[in-house]
Amino acid sequence: MPATRPNFLAVFITAYWDLTRVLRTLWAPALVTLLLYMAVQFTTSVVIPLFAQTYIARMVLVQLVALAGFVILAPFLMATHRFILVDEVATVSDIATVTPRVTRFAGWFLALMAVWSVPVAFAFLTQQTAPVYYVTRPQLATGAPRELALFALTIAAYAIVTRMMIILAAAATDARSLSVGNALADTRGNAFYIVLATFLCGVPLSVALFLLFGALQVLPFTAKALAAYLLLNLALFVTLTLGACIASRVYQAMGDCLNRAPAPQA
Repeated sequence: MPATRPNFLAVFITAYWDLTRVLRTLWAPALVTLLLYMAVQFTTSVVIPLFAQTYIARMVLVQLVALAGFVILAPFLMATHRFILVDEVATVSDIATVTPRVTRFAGWFLALMAVWSVPVAFAFLTQQTAPVYYVTRPQLATGAPRELALFALTIAAYAIVTRMMIILAAAATDARSLSVGNALADTRGNAFYIVLATFLCGVPLSVALFLLFGALQVLPFTAKALAAYLLLNLALFVTLTLGACIASRVYQAMGDCLNRAPAPQA
């Protein structure tokens, strides 16, 4: 079955229409998930300095906590896929119930987020944390190669995650042939289209976030720090929910091999 590629305007309108429907209909699970995520992140941010004394140790723990936070978000994101694709309305108790479907979805979600965290880990590990003393003559600058490598890793991670996000919609709806190979087969020839469509859909959120951060500058320091923390967590939540909306529609249009019945064993 050939993949159907709607134009970018249709993708944009549908993504935000789906996002609005999801947040309006699943508002209770969304609110509970967001509050729980923020509570866990805030608690661990206070506890981490007590157990990690070195920069590397702190950064490793931060990454592990970030991945653990994604486990909290996974049930709601799965509910988003199912709402769009099978018209299922989840309740708070539904997202609090661990099922094999939730476990499978969370596993795939963590795998994609681990890919996305590679550039962040690279930035942490290559960060200069101590003064540099030169002997006889300055060493060659390493800033430009590091920034170039970080940029390349970020682009590569973004391309992989956006192309493979179709597998999350497949996992949420119990696709019959769930595998990386089938996800790649379904999106073959459409990688640039998916990456560009996802990027364009994210532009309004980025602009809104930039403007809101600008507005926060008028607040006192303590209030500004708290507002920035809340805004960043809300932005992450809305961004991932928007990504789930886009992934659902990409899967709906291109999920052929993922939905195909497995070949019978000889």
